Amino acid sequence: MEQLATNKIVTAMNPDSVVYPQEMLDGWTKTISARQRADAEAQAERIFQAWKRRTTAPHATITPSATSQASR
Repeated sequence: MEQLATNKIVTAMNPDSVVYPQEMLDGWTKTISARQRADAEAQAERIFQAWKRRTTAPHATITPSATSQASR
Protein backbone atom coordinates (compact mmCIF):
# COMPACT_ATOMS: atom_id res chain seq x y z
CA MET A 1 0.00 0.00 0.00
CA GLU A 2 2.63 2.50 0.99
CA GLN A 3 4.48 1.83 -2.26
CA LEU A 4 1.50 3.04 -4.28
CA ALA A 5 1.14 6.15 -2.13
CA THR A 6 4.87 6.86 -2.29
CA ASN A 7 4.85 6.74 -6.07
CA LYS A 8 1.79 9.03 -6.26
CA ILE A 9 3.44 11.62 -4.03
CA VAL A 10 6.85 11.46 -5.70
CA THR A 11 5.25 11.65 -9.15
CA ALA A 12 3.25 14.70 -8.05
CA MET A 13 6.50 16.41 -7.02
CA ASN A 14 8.46 15.28 -10.08
CA PRO A 15 6.52 13.64 -12.93
CA ASP A 16 9.71 12.04 -14.30
CA SER A 17 10.53 10.21 -11.08
CA VAL A 18 9.21 7.22 -9.14
CA VAL A 19 10.55 5.28 -6.17
CA TYR A 20 9.07 1.91 -7.01
CA PRO A 21 9.27 0.71 -10.65
CA GLN A 22 5.88 -0.01 -12.20
CA GLU A 23 7.00 -3.56 -13.04
CA MET A 24 7.56 -4.23 -9.34
CA LEU A 25 4.14 -2.85 -8.43
CA ASP A 26 2.51 -4.88 -11.21
CA GLY A 27 4.16 -8.04 -9.88
CA TRP A 28 3.01 -7.24 -6.36
CA THR A 29 -0.57 -6.57 -7.40
CA LYS A 30 -0.72 -9.91 -9.24
CA THR A 31 -0.15 -11.69 -5.92
CA ILE A 32 -3.15 -10.12 -4.17
CA SER A 33 -6.88 -10.37 -4.69
CA ALA A 34 -8.90 -7.76 -6.55
CA ARG A 35 -10.38 -6.65 -3.22
CA GLN A 36 -6.93 -6.23 -1.66
CA ARG A 37 -5.78 -4.25 -4.69
CA ALA A 38 -8.82 -1.97 -4.51
CA ASP A 39 -8.21 -1.46 -0.78
CA ALA A 40 -4.53 -0.69 -1.42
CA GLU A 41 -5.37 1.80 -4.15
CA ALA A 42 -7.99 3.49 -1.95
CA GLN A 43 -5.52 3.73 0.93
CA ALA A 44 -2.87 5.14 -1.40
CA GLU A 45 -5.35 7.76 -2.61
CA ARG A 46 -6.23 8.74 0.99
CA ILE A 47 -2.54 9.11 1.86
CA PHE A 48 -1.94 11.14 -1.31
CA GLN A 49 -4.90 13.44 -0.64
CA ALA A 50 -3.75 14.00 2.96
CA TRP A 51 -0.26 14.88 1.71
CA LYS A 52 -1.74 17.19 -0.92
CA ARG A 53 -3.87 19.01 1.69
CA ARG A 54 -0.84 19.54 3.93
CA THR A 55 1.33 20.84 1.10
CA THR A 56 -1.28 23.21 -0.28
CA ALA A 57 -2.69 24.51 3.02
CA PRO A 58 -1.93 28.15 3.76
CA HIS A 59 0.81 28.45 6.35
CA ALA A 60 -0.10 29.87 9.72
CA THR A 61 1.17 33.36 10.27
CA ILE A 62 2.46 34.77 13.52
CA THR A 63 0.94 38.08 14.50
CA PRO A 64 2.93 40.64 16.48
CA SER A 65 0.48 40.40 19.39
CA ALA A 66 0.87 36.64 19.57
CA THR A 67 4.64 37.00 19.52
CA SER A 68 4.68 39.58 22.30
CA GLN A 69 2.35 37.49 24.47
CA ALA A 70 4.51 34.41 24.00
CA SER A 71 7.61 36.24 25.19
CA ARG A 72 5.99 37.34 28.47
